[in-house]
Amino acid sequence: MYNRAIHKTLWNNIEQLMRKKNIVACSDISNELEKDEILRDYLTVKQCEVLEVTQSIPEEVTKIVNEHPKLLKFTGTSTGTSSGDAFLIATAMFTS
Repeated sequence: MYNRAIHKTLWNNIEQLMRKKNIVACSDISNELEKDEILRDYLTVKQCEVLEVTQSIPEEVTKIVNEHPKLLKFTGTSTGTSSGDAFLIATAMFTS
């Protein structure tokens, strides 16, 4: 995690990109964040656009995970990944 107090410029740039809709999230990621009130509220306050998952995105997620199975490697630590990574990649592919 990049501490906001130390990495102020980084976070300001990320938030500016969210306001400009250069950084978006898909609804699957947003749904995961619903469990964490702070993160959920952060996306709302910072005006991060949440895109609904279309039929094409899960199909692309399947392709991505088949080509890169390590994206689903769960290690039980904060450095492990989740299927959310593949959803982020697929969403980016369809919104760029």
